[in-house]
Amino acid sequence: MRYPGVRYDGSIGAVWLLVVVLSVSWPIRGGEPPERVVDSAQIDRKPTTQSPSNPGDFFPNTVGSVWRYAAGEYTGLGDLQFNDTAVYTLTQIITDSIGNKYAEKKLTWLELGWVPRYYYERRDNDTLSVFWGAIPPGGFGFIYNMFVLPFDSGRAWANTTFGGAVDSLWVVGFEDVTVPAGSFPSAVHIKRRFDELNGHLRADYWIIAGVGIVKTSEVSFRAPSIRDGAWTYELISCRIVEPYNCPCLRVGNVDCDPGNIVDVADLSALIDNLFISIAPSCCDTQADIDGVPGIDISDISALIDHLFISFRALRECS
Repeated sequence: MRYPGVRYDGSIGAVWLLVVVLSVSWPIRGGEPPERVVDSAQIDRKPTTQSPSNPGDFFPNTVGSVWRYAAGEYTGLGDLQFNDTAVYTLTQIITDSIGNKYAEKKLTWLELGWVPRYYYERRDNDTLSVFWGAIPPGGFGFIYNMFVLPFDSGRAWANTTFGGAVDSLWVVGFEDVTVPAGSFPSAVHIKRRFDELNGHLRADYWIIAGVGIVKTSEVSFRAPSIRDGAWTYELISCRIVEPYNCPCLRVGNVDCDPGNIVDVADLSALIDNLFISIAPSCCDTQADIDGVPGIDISDISALIDHLFISFRALRECS
């Protein structure tokens, strides 16, 4: 196989083979992480003036993000008692057999010690679908919840349900909300009405861009007039992992060396990113050696050429 942008002749092929063998065994220096962490104190609390249309703008889906909620239940006298802490951890991104990607969230209960539950979020253009228990085979399954953007006041939609259940949601508007994590202006307030033969649910969600749900209030009924239980979940804290967008300091510094040195360690890091660990680059703008969008084998070829063959200077950061 021949790759576009890669020159082929006997001498260069030999150098390629030698350098790849050498660089794979070369130690990789640690550099900047490919992400930054935003905790509760750093959340943007400015009012939402325009509703984004991308689910990713409201619901972060980066591995390692954690949300902690105070879980409370209403007693028979109507008093709210917080008796547990619910922790959602985004553990991994899974791809099914037809190419759909799901963000897996593990729910654990710190005090009650219940068996963990798993939820799977799938993004389809302007829609966020949440599946409970397992990834739906072939892209279909039980939808626990679904949000459709943009969140404009008055907008309504219905979930795909089975067995004749009616699951409707609509945007009430934008409201200020206060939870243990702090006060948030102009949270999106969404109401939900779920009705099936054996049960009914009434729910309210308050959602903040870049964080997700900060408050949930739910009431379930065994029959239209017989209440089964009522719960609320309020955000205590969150740890949102965001992609690391680095400033380009020197093209070729693939491993983000603080001294901006370009050497075999950078070649080793580039090969590792592309073919071994498949870990994301710590700085794509510095790993883009040839200046063509995308990091691929042509960038390896250009870096080899700079280090061992023509010794031509690398391009400047743009």
